[in-house]
Amino acid sequence: MAWRKKVNPKIKKHLESRISQTRENKEAIISASNPKEAQLWCAIANLSKELEEHKLRITQLERIIDEKLINTNKSKKELNKLVKSLNRL
Repeated sequence: MAWRKKVNPKIKKHLESRISQTRENKEAIISASNPKEAQLWCAIANLSKELEEHKLRITQLERIIDEKLINTNKSKKELNKLVKSLNRL
């Protein structure tokens, strides 16, 4: 455990978080033929899950932004039409 004290302070919080998350799979890790390897794979799986969740959030945000931009463009076109029609008067 002494190595954890020597970890760069910028990543220490992240390391501790990963270790805590991995502990949630303690039963599976202990029952593995190679617990160290199982622990790493659990950590990788947690990271992969988070990555997928973030990708989904980004996709949803992009969709919302695209919809807003489309609506804004429609509004601009409608406004331009109105201005042109008013200019004709």
